[in-house]
Amino acid sequence: MARRSDYQWSRNSSVEARELAIFIDNDGQLYRQMVVPIQKNLVTKMARGTYDSEKAHKAFYNLAVEGAKRYTNTHGGRGAVWHEMFSVADRKAAAAELLAGFEEEAELGNYDDLLPKKYRRNAGGSDMVPHPNVNWWDREDLERYLVWRGFAVYARETDDELRNAVREDLPQAEADGWI
Repeated sequence: MARRSDYQWSRNSSVEARELAIFIDNDGQLYRQMVVPIQKNLVTKMARGTYDSEKAHKAFYNLAVEGAKRYTNTHGGRGAVWHEMFSVADRKAAAAELLAGFEEEAELGNYDDLLPKKYRRNAGGSDMVPHPNVNWWDREDLERYLVWRGFAVYARETDDELRNAVREDLPQAEADGWI
């Protein structure tokens, strides 16, 4: 996950929310048991094009609840209660920060290794089941798609121009069964 210094905490974030998010980032057992499966699930949903940020927040909120319970067991005193130590607002703020970090890293492609094989490049790198999110396509994929669809591709065209051309053609590509 991203370092805490990378996150832009709002002035309204409580110390408890920050502490909870840092604890979740640094607990190895919690990372293996919950964080990686959540990331894998969400990045797969992004690859399929069914990602919903609201539902992703819910997943990270559940992670924050489990993190609060484990934090209280580890650092709480005798008789400490997890839901009193971390309020709902604190848990939601921690979940929002974890989600923001995840989305930022996923946009950069840092979780591509968690994608199922059918959404990844083959070992050779040339054959790829196209990712529904055109932003994840590199120039070679964009050019291959456009040439396959009968468009002329010029070297002077930027990647963004190619992506826009692909986006305009995507409804027809879906009808043709390419995506």
